[in-house]
Amino acid sequence: MLRPATLDDLAQLFQWRNDPEFVALSHTKRTVLEQEHREWFDHYQRRIWMITYEGVACGVVWMNHYSQLAISIDSAYRNRGIGTAAIREFQHLHPYRLLAHMKPGNEPSRRLFAKAGFQVTCMEWSP
Repeated sequence: MLRPATLDDLAQLFQWRNDPEFVALSHTKRTVLEQEHREWFDHYQRRIWMITYEGVACGVVWMNHYSQLAISIDSAYRNRGIGTAAIREFQHLHPYRLLAHMKPGNEPSRRLFAKAGFQVTCMEWSP
């Protein structure tokens, strides 16, 4: 279900990153340029995994240098348990403490991480 991301995935990742639903729930609230996206990919490539379902890439999970986990699932594949299964597989591959930082009000993400066993340890509110 998880496989390391490669340069062949870059276009799909860029499309997901600039999807209006993703942008609305992101911390930056903006789309990114191709060059910005490529720099992100080059910086985090060893920490980016593609989520596959029946052989098709349907999402991505990545971890930054602070062990913060993030996930995005293509809208056509949501609400099937794929995200929960991907996070659990990731936890098995990386059995140390992981964090999930999400924007206040991002209920889909909060529910997803709760299903995968994450617990709320801190809540931050920003204007």
